[in-house]
Amino acid sequence: MRNIRDSAMEGFTLLEVLVALAIACLILLLLFHVSVEALVATTVSVDKERAITIAESSITEACYGDQLRANATVVREFDKFHVETNVSVAATERLGNAASSTVLGGQKVTLYSVHVNVSWGGEKRTRTWSLQTSCLIIERV
Repeated sequence: MRNIRDSAMEGFTLLEVLVALAIACLILLLLFHVSVEALVATTVSVDKERAITIAESSITEACYGDQLRANATVVREFDKFHVETNVSVAATERLGNAASSTVLGGQKVTLYSVHVNVSWGGEKRTRTWSLQTSCLIIERV
């Protein structure tokens, strides 16, 4: 016959099982939190990269497209991105004097300043990325 004392020594007590389960839950909760933070960081990084690409293409379009106009503001929406492009004249010169006539005689040189502001985000936080450049345009007069 088996002794009662021998059968009580086998296995784990309910308290030991509950403590092990609580520790396992804490570890899983920590792993879940780290995973969520990594996902949020990845989403922010992807959104920022897309905003930079949109800003760069807007600058390229403004400088090299046919739509470069002084004191113009163009507002567009790309999915969740709000894009505002501002074009202003930085300087205008007519090069026709004796000193510059050999190189650019009779030409109008205009320096445009192009500023692109891309914003995105939700109700809690709005993120913004800005790029600025200058475009030199030479036109025959």
